[in-house]
Amino acid sequence: MTSRTAHTMDKKAIRQFATSARTKLIAAIEQRAFELGIERGSIKEPEIHQGGFRINGGFYADYQIKQREHLIEEIKTHGFDEMIEKIAYTLIRGSTGSLPCVSWK
Repeated sequence: MTSRTAHTMDKKAIRQFATSARTKLIAAIEQRAFELGIERGSIKEPEIHQGGFRINGGFYADYQIKQREHLIEEIKTHGFDEMIEKIAYTLIRGSTGSLPCVSWK
């Protein structure tokens, strides 16, 4: 095997890994959106409580409702799929070009 062949095989493996990682990341983002009551085609209303809100069995702090509302507005403007793609791209790129450590809750 020549080094050129090995290099081509490495590129193929990297592409397959990147595609798989992106697919898993998108699934994780969609799961997180679901936990926040946001799905393709439907948005649930949260139960507002003192100190936060409850939705789909989870309790979230007051400040997170503003984040959720901003996400909903972006989805209404750009569409669910486009926002999921945008979030995935932003997470992959990060500010340093690598996948940052993200706290989902």
